[in-house]
Parts: sequence; C-alpha cells; structure tokens
Amino acid sequence: MEDNIATKADLKKTGDALHSKIDSVKTELHSKIDSVKTELHSKIDSVKIELRTEIASVNNNLQKDIERVAIQVVQVSNDLHEFKQETREQHNTVMNAIDGLARLVTNGQTERAAVDHALRRHDHTLENHESRIQVLEMKEEEPVAAPEP
Repeated sequence: MEDNIATKADLKKTGDALHSKIDSVKTELHSKIDSVKTELHSKIDSVKIELRTEIASVNNNLQKDIERVAIQVVQVSNDLHEFKQETREQHNTVMNAIDGLARLVTNGQTERAAVDHALRRHDHTLENHESRIQVLEMKEEEPVAAPEP
C-alpha cells in the first residue's frame, strides 16, 4: 500500500489552489452579477421609458376626449339655451292667444247677458201688449150700449 500521507506543504499548496479557485469563481460570480444588474437596470430603464411613453399617449388621448366632451357640453348648453328661448317665445304666443280667447268668451258672455236682458224686456213688453189687446178685444165684443141720453 502506498503511503498517502500529505505533508503540511501539500495541504498548504492544495489550500492555496482552492483559495485561488474560490477567488476566481468569486470574481467570476461578481462579474456575472454585475453584468446581470447592468442588464436588469437597462431593461428597467427601457420599461420605464415605454411606460412613460404609453402614459403620455393615454394622457394625450384622454385630454383630447375631455376637450371633445367639453365642446359637446358647450354645444348642448347652447342648444338648451336656444330651446328655452324658443319655448318662452312660444309660451308667450300661446298665453296671448289664450288671453284673446278669454276676452272673446268674456265679450260673448257679456253680449249674451245683454241680449237675454233685452229679450226679457221685450217679452215683458209683449205680455203687456197682449194683455192690453185682450182688454181691447173684450171691449169690442161687448155690445155697444146706447149712449144714455
């Protein structure tokens, strides 16, 4: 059997080699981590730029939509104002027509009352004439008596 005894110098040499390898792996890992960090920062910056661009686009579109809605609100407000004005004018026209009709009805009622009064007066006069005619007719029918001497 062989003697597998390691000397202190062998162990130190192996330890130094391991430390060297660990240091190189460490350096390589740090390098890769830094590279990944740089790449991630680059991608994050790219995503930030894309998001800002998209947000600006959405904001611009919203602003345009708001302006369109504002214009339409103004148009609707103007249309409503015109409609109110036309309605007031039509209301005044209708009210004037109703006032005219009310005057006609009032005049008609007044005239009817006057005509009814005149008819009652004429009826009364006719009754007086009839009664007087009857009296006169009765007198004619009576024999005329000879005048007394």
